[in-house]
Amino acid sequence: RKFNIHMSLGFAALRERRFSRARDAFNDALKLKPRAAEAHSALEHSRHKLTTIRIDSLLSNAEKYAAEEKWDDALEKYRSALKLDSSLAQAQEGQQFASLRSKLNTRLNQIISQPSRLYDPRVFMETVKFKTKLSALSGPGPVLKKQLTSVEKLLSKADRAIDVKMQSDNITSVTLRKVGELGQFVDKRLSLRPGKYVAVGIRQGYRDVRVEFMIEPDKPLRTITIQAAEKIALSR
Repeated sequence: RKFNIHMSLGFAALRERRFSRARDAFNDALKLKPRAAEAHSALEHSRHKLTTIRIDSLLSNAEKYAAEEKWDDALEKYRSALKLDSSLAQAQEGQQFASLRSKLNTRLNQIISQPSRLYDPRVFMETVKFKTKLSALSGPGPVLKKQLTSVEKLLSKADRAIDVKMQSDNITSVTLRKVGELGQFVDKRLSLRPGKYVAVGIRQGYRDVRVEFMIEPDKPLRTITIQAAEKIALSR
């Protein structure tokens, strides 16, 4: 009688789509008759329904996060769905797409958060190629569009030459690394791309002088003065 009561409660819960309660009722029935085939069958049906509901919920949330371009959250939901059923084509495709977009999102954020890396010519060219590929993607969302706009602005600034004024004493030979020999001068104006530079001044009988300076977009740069003025004391 108790077994039949639990089974009846379980089937009633199934009809009401209360699958967790149905599972509990069928488990209670199995405690009384562990070999009852009808109870095992009903329990398996309840578990399948619960799994289906969980999968539907995970996929729904994954699609929601993907639409919002929250790729890491979407990826986590797709992976959770695949743990419940590894054959889900929707989850497999979604996981692959979200994983790709997550990696792209991470790289774009790194570029935006570290603009000074673009001053390196090699990094600059790699970023230009990367952005060109992304610009060809169909249907970019608002987040990706904003990121691409930010990267475009940073690339433009990194590629824009800035006027720099240098001063010396007309007797110190100056070399600007990454540029070349500037010779001796009093005033010299150069147009340089953003980045880190090292100027070296040499004068016979005087200690060599080295000046490091950084050129950054939108930041005023003081006049760079370089002259070898410390005479080398000759030993007797």
